[in-house]
Amino acid sequence: MKRTAAAILAVLLLAVCLSSASQPGSVTDPLISKSYVDGYFVPDTVSELKAEGEQALEQMFAEITGEGGAAPDGTVYDFASGYTEVELAAGGSIKLWFGSSVILVSGSASITPSGTVVNVASASELTEEAALEAGKRYFCAENTTAAVAAASRSTFLVNGYFAAEGETSGESGMNYTDVSEKNWFYQYVKYVVDNGLYYDIDGETFRPNEYTTRATLVYALWSAAGRPEAEGAAKFSDVGDDWYTEAVVWATSTGVVKGYDDGTFKPDGNVTREQIAALIHRYSKWLGREDGEPGDLAAFGDEDKVGKWALNDVKWAVGEGLIKGNDKKMLNPKASATRAEVAAILMRFLEE
Repeated sequence: MKRTAAAILAVLLLAVCLSSASQPGSVTDPLISKSYVDGYFVPDTVSELKAEGEQALEQMFAEITGEGGAAPDGTVYDFASGYTEVELAAGGSIKLWFGSSVILVSGSASITPSGTVVNVASASELTEEAALEAGKRYFCAENTTAAVAAASRSTFLVNGYFAAEGETSGESGMNYTDVSEKNWFYQYVKYVVDNGLYYDIDGETFRPNEYTTRATLVYALWSAAGRPEAEGAAKFSDVGDDWYTEAVVWATSTGVVKGYDDGTFKPDGNVTREQIAALIHRYSKWLGREDGEPGDLAAFGDEDKVGKWALNDVKWAVGEGLIKGNDKKMLNPKASATRAEVAAILMRFLEE
């Protein structure tokens, strides 16, 4: 540090000299080259200070955590003095230790602290599981560890001690035999795959032209919400213990799903276009979004085919540009929607 202090003093002395033009040591003095000072001496000093700062920070963490960053529970942490990008697939996780920070860049994830995590942007403390807000820095306070769980394909910035599982290479992993970059739906399919919105996307086919089930859409909305835990049990006679159960329980508790008059949900039933409008409209309200101008259904030749129960929802969806008529100016509100079509609607809504 003595060498660094001397360097700083030298810079200050040079600054004084350079501030008096035509005096010894000024930019006109042939004994001193300003380009040398600006281009070599100052950057070298800054670089040296940065390196020493990083070493001091790492040494501080090492003294707290022990040799190698091994925690009492046996977890071995990587150390990053600056922010490092980590991309996780849906279901991936990051463990953080005292002094570490995480920022959600894209996707959806939750953080569960064991101790106290501080949301630096709002100066608020988290002591229980909470959804991460994108762009906000979360800092692990003293004697705190935290677990970050990715609900969809997500990107984070982390520093300090962290251990990640489920990292991806940044590729979408779309190797479906029935999806090509030439298809109109390619970007929409890629979106739901990258964000883990559909349940069954790990096979060789995506089945873009297959009709979307009600369970698939509800699972997608639940995933987009960060897959929050839902209390209670399914209130429908045809929903037992299945891959969509928690999503349906959550959707029922939030008012996104209401079901049929006979007490069923019909999870395997094909979702219709007016049902899509209703479910996403209710989800939008749950998010707290304000409704825009409703669409004018008079422009479509089958306006009278829209169910009265879904009329406001369809107007909203048309106004938002989520549902569009076909080339014959027809809405087809009772028609089923394909997996590719629903992927397009989801991307339009969630990327708004």
